[in-house]
Amino acid sequence: MKRTIQISTTNEIYGEQIDSHIGIVSSHVVAGANVFRDALASLSDIFGGQVTGYQSKLEDIKYSALEELKFKADLEGGDALVGVTIDVDEVSGGGKSMFMVTAMGTVVSLNKSSKAEIPHKGNASLNSVSANEMKTQLLLMQAKQKIGHKSYYLNNDTLLPILNCNHPEIVSFVIEQLATFYKDESQNSSYIPELAIEYFSSIEKSPFVVDAIYNAFLDYPESQSLLIIAKNNFLIDYIRIEKLLSNDNIFVRKSALKLIMMDKLKYEKEDIKSITTLLNSIEKNFKPFPTYSVKSIMGEKYVWKCICGKEVKAERDYCEHCLSNSYGFSKKDLTPEQVRINLSNRLLVLQTMFQHQN
Repeated sequence: MKRTIQISTTNEIYGEQIDSHIGIVSSHVVAGANVFRDALASLSDIFGGQVTGYQSKLEDIKYSALEELKFKADLEGGDALVGVTIDVDEVSGGGKSMFMVTAMGTVVSLNKSSKAEIPHKGNASLNSVSANEMKTQLLLMQAKQKIGHKSYYLNNDTLLPILNCNHPEIVSFVIEQLATFYKDESQNSSYIPELAIEYFSSIEKSPFVVDAIYNAFLDYPESQSLLIIAKNNFLIDYIRIEKLLSNDNIFVRKSALKLIMMDKLKYEKEDIKSITTLLNSIEKNFKPFPTYSVKSIMGEKYVWKCICGKEVKAERDYCEHCLSNSYGFSKKDLTPEQVRINLSNRLLVLQTMFQHQN
């Protein structure tokens, strides 16, 4: 896709003027019922009355439908999609059953020369306010007030009215809330409100938004939802990742490794230099924990301190308590060496491809 396509479930794009309506586009994603049977078969628990495995599969299909919709809007030359709807239907016939997710919306072009008039900025030339704009502003005002009083809770109902809001206070709040939603890889991504990914797909990816997401890794380095947001919105920035790699917190550095393994929307010639910098940073910032001597009733011994806080004998490679090694990685973790190999291969491909262009 050439550029970011904003999405709105309403007939407006907040803060933008619609220049023209290009046409209606739709996308359809079909999955066999066996996909959901497999999810149900592997079910180990039920959360909030909903089967998490089933919901996760369904959310993946919905996301694919929305991505196809944005791709078609881009081909039509549009800047955004309004009035977006998603329907899920069961199709059966010939003794077989399938699920079909249909996404539909109107492709619009936005006025590049001016932004829509926004009442709360106090524009003296504004003579009228639409009912939809009044409703949006009231909901936004209530959200900001509740955030200030710490009485605002993130769910699909509260996300909907602020779906296209790029207000710094709202963006920071949504990021912070999402960061605490899904911290453990063993949890299911369906724990995240289904509109959360759409929220970051619809708002403008300004430097403030990208900075806010990357800064959130400093406070919530183990948050899986931040990784999902970065991956699904192609917010992979090698310069920002390099800063995470240089952080003193090993969990922040681990999140940087996961970000490196994600795909960029497109690769530039300048990425050759950036990848080289990342390779050097990985080598520099992942060293074994230093050993030091401690005294005990058995005499002096050398140990290293594990990330779990336990002291481990220097001759041991792994901590018996958490099974992490002297570099701070468990056997299930993505390791610096794995990332280094992946980066080196990407570097070789880019060098070869850009060399052929010269």
